[in-house]
Amino acid sequence: MSYGVAVQPSGPTRGLNAKMRILRGLSSRVLPCGCLAGLYETYDSEIVGILDARGPSCAESSHEPGQALPLDAIDETPRLSAPSSDNRDQGKRI
Repeated sequence: MSYGVAVQPSGPTRGLNAKMRILRGLSSRVLPCGCLAGLYETYDSEIVGILDARGPSCAESSHEPGQALPLDAIDETPRLSAPSSDNRDQGKRI
């Protein structure tokens, strides 16, 4: 039984196979163009970048959801983080 997601890279990219099986998502980032990219670990223990969603104002004609992205293009972008529900750093006493 296979639970992995098959993704086909759009072109030759170092370290990517014609079909790779995603084990888990590691992080997501919004690229400067507004697109959402994710970093994923494959069953082969490789880290890959995939364009998850195209931003509404993205001018990059090559950006298509599911496309493999170079890791250096994603690594330079700040990570998305969830708002903290921890009240310790807000100076409030409970």
